[in-house]
Formats: sequence, structure tokens, C-alpha cells
Amino acid sequence: MAQSRGPEMENSDARSSGPDPEYEIQTGAFKVQENARDRLNKLQALGYDARILTLTHPEEVTWYLVRTGTFFDRKTAEQAMAQFVKKTGMKAYVRAWNQF
Repeated sequence: MAQSRGPEMENSDARSSGPDPEYEIQTGAFKVQENARDRLNKLQALGYDARILTLTHPEEVTWYLVRTGTFFDRKTAEQAMAQFVKKTGMKAYVRAWNQF
């Protein structure tokens, strides 16, 4: 049985100190990396600091998750998600930081 690999980040800002945030907004989950990059580029064009989180499951299925925002509490993350949806018209979900 293959082991799950940890998350890899693309276009992420470096965090040199302080605790990791608890939540972030997920704006897409893709099995095709190019689709994730298209979403990333669209978000960046709108002014969002977005990234791609790459996760590979034990079954060797890879997902490219497009995420934005860093939040230390769920309520703030949900408020930001609502504003994001209103502004962009895209579906979005609050997710735990750096997790599937």
C-alpha cells in the first residue's frame, strides 16, 4: 500500500514565523493540474493571493486544490468566503489549512 504524500504548495507566500492559520477558502478542486492553474490565474487577475495545494492519496489519486486566504478562526473565514462568493460568483468552501 502506498503512503500518502504531504501537501505541496505552488505560488504560496513563505511563512517564516508565527503559527499557521487554521482555515482557508477553497475555490476549486481539480484532477487536471492545468485546470487548477487556470483558476489560480483567474483569481490572481482579480487580485487574490491564491495558491495550489497538491495532495496525493494512498491510491495515487492527485488533487490540485485552489485556495486563498489565511484565517485563524472559522467565523472570519466564513465571512470572507461569503464576500468572495458575492464578488466572484464562484463556489467556495472553508477548509482546514493545508488539509484535504
